[in-house]
Amino acid sequence: MTDASLPPAIAQSHAFARRHIRVSLRDRAALFWSALWPTCWYLLTMYLLVLPQLPADTAPDTLAVIKTTQAVTFGIFGALTVCLVGFAGELTRDLEEKRYRGLRSYPIVPEADLFGRFIGSVLLGVGAFGSVLAVGVLDGAYISPQHSWLVTTSIVLTMLVMLCGLCTAIALLVVRLTNGRSQTNLVTLTIVMIAFFVTGFNGTQPWLIPGEAIQGLLNIIPNTLTTRVILDALVVAEWSHAGLTPPAMPTLSTTVTLVGGYISLSAAIAVVFARRWLYAGDAGE
Repeated sequence: MTDASLPPAIAQSHAFARRHIRVSLRDRAALFWSALWPTCWYLLTMYLLVLPQLPADTAPDTLAVIKTTQAVTFGIFGALTVCLVGFAGELTRDLEEKRYRGLRSYPIVPEADLFGRFIGSVLLGVGAFGSVLAVGVLDGAYISPQHSWLVTTSIVLTMLVMLCGLCTAIALLVVRLTNGRSQTNLVTLTIVMIAFFVTGFNGTQPWLIPGEAIQGLLNIIPNTLTTRVILDALVVAEWSHAGLTPPAMPTLSTTVTLVGGYISLSAAIAVVFARRWLYAGDAGE
């Protein structure tokens, strides 16, 4: 089936998604920071910081779970970079090159534009996450899903979609408030780094965060919620041995409520920006 045979909104979303992926894959700097750097960071952390500090008699199962934890947290870092920094950078480039001056002259569905870019970001984010996780598995990370592979995969993808959706909304706000691609990249990279370190490496090192009340936020903050839910789905383990608890891992009811709320909020922000700024406003002028 070709784009010409599809409804206009779907065909336009498909076109924007393909273009976003194509342009991103041609950007060597973006590829390095989103895929290669998180993988290198995982290996450097494991072999220079984590392994030298572990007791010589650490059980193999415990070591495998620690490697899984590190692989997932750096995989989420890669997804954050793709979906926040990459999305904002490409949108800013289009604005600077006055592409929206031309796009507004065509019968484009505003939501199709951002939805297509979003789908492209999700696919790239899943790729970044998967590449780090694959290296972790080759390095000895342990994966033993609590549920069937179908259910586990659905959980992982749902959490990544939610995270990428919020990144899209944040990226739109940053692009709207900044001036130029260099400034946009600086702000979004800063957000990613702050989110990673301030939350205890995406919620995998709660002991770095003082106070039980603040630690409890790790099951609410988007990047830490995503990391902890994915870990809990991928591995059946005593998480206290890996340092992830307390607080307890997120409950199903809390996760469903937060995911639904975050997705709804992201969609609302994206629709407003697409309609009122990108296509009905003066974006890029």
